[in-house]
Amino acid sequence: MKITLFALLIFVFSNLSGQATFRHTTSEANVSGSKTIIDHVSVNNKPNAILFIMPKWNDGGDSYACTNYRLNAAVQYNKAQKRWMICNENKSPMAVGVTFNVLVAPIGNPNYFIQSGPPGPWPHLQFIDNALTNGKPKALLLVTQNLGTDVAPAAYNDNSQLTSYSNGKWAIANNNYFYPGCPSQSVSMPVGAKFNVMLMENGVVPGFPNGSAYMHETSPANTSYLVQHATFLQGAAVSANSTFIFATPSWGTTQEERPPGYPIAMQYNDSPVAAWFGGTYTQDKWSIVNTNGIPFRRGVLLHVVAIKP
Repeated sequence: MKITLFALLIFVFSNLSGQATFRHTTSEANVSGSKTIIDHVSVNNKPNAILFIMPKWNDGGDSYACTNYRLNAAVQYNKAQKRWMICNENKSPMAVGVTFNVLVAPIGNPNYFIQSGPPGPWPHLQFIDNALTNGKPKALLLVTQNLGTDVAPAAYNDNSQLTSYSNGKWAIANNNYFYPGCPSQSVSMPVGAKFNVMLMENGVVPGFPNGSAYMHETSPANTSYLVQHATFLQGAAVSANSTFIFATPSWGTTQEERPPGYPIAMQYNDSPVAAWFGGTYTQDKWSIVNTNGIPFRRGVLLHVVAIKP
C-alpha cells in the first residue's frame, strides 16, 4: 500500500510540475505544410508551455536509409487545435519521418523563460537582459526559436543560433554573420524574433534530476575522421540510445570576461545541429552533427543537455 501510494504521489507531482521529455516523429497524419502537430499530454492545451527541440539525426545508426533534417526549426502554438507545432523556419514543406527530441520545462521554474528584444548593437544578435543570467559567464544556455501562436506569429528567423557573453550579459546570435557565403538565407536578427531559453549552472538541469549539463569543446580527439561534421559527446549518459540530447553552440566569452579555466576558443558554427546516436562512425554513443555536412572547426563550444528517461 505504501509503495502504491508513493508511486501515485510521484505521478501526481510529475503532472503538476509539468516537465517531460519525449520524441516526436513526423508522419502524414501530423504534417500540414511546413508544420507538424505535436500530440502529447504534457503540452496539449497548454499555450504557456516552454518547449525545447532537437532533431534526432539518422535513427538508423550507420545506415542513411531514414529521413534526416537539415533545416532551422521553431515551435509554435496552434490556438484552434490547442496543440504545439514544430515549424520549418524557411516555410518549406515538412518532411515525413523526421524525429525530434522534445523537452517541456517545469511549470513556473524561473530558469526557463521566453526572450525577445531588439537586435543590437550588432545586427545579428539579441542581448538577454535578465537578472538570472546577467553577470554569469560560466552559465550554460539552451535555446529554441519560438514563433508564438498561429494567429499572432513572432518573426520568422531562418538561421541557426549560438550564444555569446560580453559586457556582463548573454546574447543569442544568428550564425554566419562573418560567413555570409554559408547556407543561411539571412544573418541579421529580425525585429520580433523570440526564443525559449533554459539557464543551467553547476551541471544541473532544473527540474530534471536525471539530467546533466556541460560544456563540450570540439577537438581532433572527439571529432570523427570519417564523418568530420560529427563530434562525440562524453559521459555515461551518452552511451544509451534512450537518452535525450539537446545542444546549442556557443561563441563563449570575451577575453576580458573569461573566467579562469574557461575555454579560449571563440568559433562560429555555421550549421544547424542535431543529435546522432550512431554506430561505428560515432563510437556507439551520442554525437552532435552539423546537419549541412560542414566539418566542425576545432574549438567550437556546445552547451549540452543529456536527460536519462
